[in-house]
Amino acid sequence: MAKDRFKPLPWLTVFLAAVPGLLVALTRQKFVPLAPLLTILGYLYIGILVLAPPIIWWQRRRLPVWTLLLVGALAHFLTWLGVQRWNAG
Repeated sequence: MAKDRFKPLPWLTVFLAAVPGLLVALTRQKFVPLAPLLTILGYLYIGILVLAPPIIWWQRRRLPVWTLLLVGALAHFLTWLGVQRWNAG
């Protein structure tokens, strides 16, 4: 068994994984006065995830593992958008 099996994750990976959950949890609360700002931050987060992989690909010619978060975030957003349109229509 490899000795580095339980090595800690880089801080960027932990941050990128934690932000969507925190934003969703905070925007679901009715008492949060900054909910519109948190929603904007959520869209900004998705924008960063969309723009960063092509830039990294151009520089390094490979994609980092955290780009899998992009797939999850986009799938979540597209599902949410579809549900909103289904309920409105």
